[in-house]
Amino acid sequence: MINVIRCVILEDDPTAARLLAKYVDETENAECVATFDKALDTQHFLLNHDAHLLITDIKLPDMDSLDMIESLPRQPLVILVTGHNSANYAAKGYRLDVVDYLTKPLSYGLFKEAIRKTWRRLNSNSLNNDQLDDYTIFEQHGGGVKVYYSDIRYLESARNYTHVHLLGEDILLLRKPLQEVVHQLPQRHFLQIHKSYIVPLHLIAAYTAREVKLHHVKDVLPIGRTYKAQLKTRMVSIKQSKRL
Repeated sequence: MINVIRCVILEDDPTAARLLAKYVDETENAECVATFDKALDTQHFLLNHDAHLLITDIKLPDMDSLDMIESLPRQPLVILVTGHNSANYAAKGYRLDVVDYLTKPLSYGLFKEAIRKTWRRLNSNSLNNDQLDDYTIFEQHGGGVKVYYSDIRYLESARNYTHVHLLGEDILLLRKPLQEVVHQLPQRHFLQIHKSYIVPLHLIAAYTAREVKLHHVKDVLPIGRTYKAQLKTRMVSIKQSKRL
């Protein structure tokens, strides 16, 4: 499973390049490994280094970035950034692994959504995303909020409320207790480890008899005494299934 997306930025506009680098830096499951303003320099880098994602403008001074990508024997996933109508490039982009099109001026919300799509594409084989691609509707303020299961970092009880910790350090407050929220989550991918915590199984990086460490989460979470055996059983089962 890929936890951190290795990103390369190709953008000849210095202001846009700095903004894209800032957006990558602010996104917890992404890192910028290189930034270029010329397609040929990017081509040379990608021929000699591994990268999961290329975030690129289309029209560059030396060549069209789409032509450069097509020349690569191993093509990364691609997010296209353009100030033009993306429909003009849709046919060519369809032949490449274009995850999303972002139009200038750039929005961090749309950028974060594109990174989320990238993460799901990269991990589609290892995560059985037939379920993680699904979502639930959490009731809030008389309406509902759509949340993808793959965006959930963990859920935390706050007495009669529940905090849903999401990708990008966003927190959604639900006006219902954790013991009710748990029924909205697929048991195949989520596990309660404490009376106050539910975690996605695929984010467990390590665990001891007392605590769990999750990918992309700074704090460790406690394991309740009555939940230890179930956690160990599920983790052993996952390990065995990966050997098959």
